[in-house]
Amino acid sequence: MKAAGFKISRTLRCKNVNVPGTLGKLTTAIGKVGADIGNVETVHIGHHYTIRDIDVFLDSERHLEKL
Repeated sequence: MKAAGFKISRTLRCKNVNVPGTLGKLTTAIGKVGADIGNVETVHIGHHYTIRDIDVFLDSERHLEKL
C-alpha cells in the first residue's frame, strides 16, 4: 500500500528503550525528513525496550537515507 503522492514505501523495524517520549521523538524525526507514517505495529514489549514495525511513505531513497 502506498500513500497518495509518495513513490516508495518501506517498513522500518525500530528497537527503542522504554522511556516516555521515545516513540514521539522517533515519529517527529520521520516527519522532519518529509516522510509520512502509515501503520505502527508493536512487535515486542520488554522490560527495557520495545520493538515496532513502522510503515513509512517517502518520495525517494534519499529520504530513506536521511532516516
